[in-house]
Amino acid sequence: MPQSVILLTDVPGLGQVGDVRNVKEGYARNYLIPQKVAVPATPNNVKRFEQQKEKIAKAREDQLGRAKTQAEKLSKVGLVYERPLGPGGKLFGSVTAIDIVADLAKEGAPIEKRSVLLDGPLKTTGEHTVRVRIHSKVIVDIPVKIIGKALTQEKSAAETKEEDADDAAETTTKEKEQEKE
Repeated sequence: MPQSVILLTDVPGLGQVGDVRNVKEGYARNYLIPQKVAVPATPNNVKRFEQQKEKIAKAREDQLGRAKTQAEKLSKVGLVYERPLGPGGKLFGSVTAIDIVADLAKEGAPIEKRSVLLDGPLKTTGEHTVRVRIHSKVIVDIPVKIIGKALTQEKSAAETKEEDADDAAETTTKEKEQEKE
């Protein structure tokens, strides 16, 4: 037997704040009401929410406005990642939603990990587009570029010479200290 409830928060797939919905009794009794996501749709509760509709509508508009402002800010951000390449041009590391969230926070646009809409980690070099949901009505595309840097097992000649020079200087210093003793 369905039960009428008034939603106190937005519930994906069910409705938004202030909506009156008919749901199964068990869903209302065991989840919505104990989690304080909804209240029973009694005449008093319905009357109270009718009076608050203007406040709810204004709050929604403010939230949507903030989301649009953040979307404009995010659309201008381009993320670049450098990951090591192994033999055959395969990436050793991948770019995940956690990486994207961390870099966006550094750019001054904090978002939640679940807002990054990725099917899986990005594992190929090149240009990608990542979708970020800021609000239920605002989704922005962010360009992400992954650059591969080649790993070599042998050190370059310059690095080897520098290390040899450092080792020689260190050995000379130790010999001088031993002579003084």
